[in-house]
Amino acid sequence: MVKGLYVLYLDREPPRTHNIWSIFKGLMDVEQSEFEVGNRIKSQDYKPFFSDLLFYYIAERYPDYKQQMSSNVTETRAKEVLNKTEEVFIWLQSLSQYKT
Repeated sequence: MVKGLYVLYLDREPPRTHNIWSIFKGLMDVEQSEFEVGNRIKSQDYKPFFSDLLFYYIAERYPDYKQQMSSNVTETRAKEVLNKTEEVFIWLQSLSQYKT
């Protein structure tokens, strides 16, 4: 979703990385006039969550990390991540409205 917003606003391919915050920060730095201040503030609120997601992306690519992650993630934590992901996804979808 973040990479899609990057393409929508900047009309170019985003950097090849799993670091969502890095891509999002690049988008916000370039397109500040497109977004209202509240969305910039909200993006800062989600920054720790984007960092948490990076752990899961890395774990998926590297089997050693995947085993370690599996032993550390409880059902409660998995539900928290899923709920937060849904919240962030809805917010990210709303950002497309600022593209004129």
